[in-house]
Amino acid sequence: MFCDARRPCIALPGPEQTRRYEFKVLPGEDEAALLADESVARLLADHGAAAGSEIVRKTVYHFHARIADRWGEGRVWLAGDAAHLSPPFAGQGMNSGIRDARNLAWKLAAVAGGRLGPGLLDSYPAERHGHVAQMITLARRMGAIMGPRTRVHGLAQRLGFRLLSAWPAARSWFAEMKYKPPPRFTHGFLAASMLARRGPVGRLLPQPMLREGPHAGERLDALLGTGFALLGVGVDAGASLGARWDTLVERRVMLPVDAVPELAEHAGMLLLLRPDHYVMARFTPDAVARIIPELEALAAATWT
Repeated sequence: MFCDARRPCIALPGPEQTRRYEFKVLPGEDEAALLADESVARLLADHGAAAGSEIVRKTVYHFHARIADRWGEGRVWLAGDAAHLSPPFAGQGMNSGIRDARNLAWKLAAVAGGRLGPGLLDSYPAERHGHVAQMITLARRMGAIMGPRTRVHGLAQRLGFRLLSAWPAARSWFAEMKYKPPPRFTHGFLAASMLARRGPVGRLLPQPMLREGPHAGERLDALLGTGFALLGVGVDAGASLGARWDTLVERRVMLPVDAVPELAEHAGMLLLLRPDHYVMARFTPDAVARIIPELEALAAATWT
């Protein structure tokens, strides 16, 4: 990142010795003139590009930070760039679109198949809107850092990043973008009574490699399948969840803790997982009778 107040720039390494450069178009500049070979060569030479590099593509584009007021109506639903547009600074536009598709697809399938009612689709924007807004805010903040207001600000920022890069933990935190807000649902198609700020309900279940047993070496997702699943961590997953949910749950998986030590915090618990593998409910085997009415009400509400 060239946090230069005169012309912010970012250089992104790609596969097969490719590199993408992005430069800010300044007010009053002629876009066609900026794309001329001599202008491009001058910009690249000032930012470390290898002499004689082949230019594969050059273009001027405009970006936006927008979220649609409504993501669906009737039989029409929006996802990805149709529902929201993010500045490129955080590089999360495609990721957000994939998360949209992952959230919406199983709900469309459940409604089209008659397993749940059309009200289920209302949970799609309710669950995704908040995280999309967070990612767009993050991108805007990163853009502000990349485009400092003055040379002094730019110098301070570059110095700060160089100092942080000397600290391995900080370098890793930035390089791996661990500052991104993780997707977490605070409401939606979930057991509301089990939502907690630091709890697993509303969060994506990790996907560890199984350590032992007949499926050792496989990813957990391969066992969970693509429908609703009941996972028992060190406990049997054969408990009945009532007539409706016994039909909805397509997979019942019991794993010893030693096979999935990454899930040791859930030892002795049952995890009801949605088709997108977000934790919908977590409870002990002796609490099944208490959770059934809430699960039944949640499914029944999709038909009203």
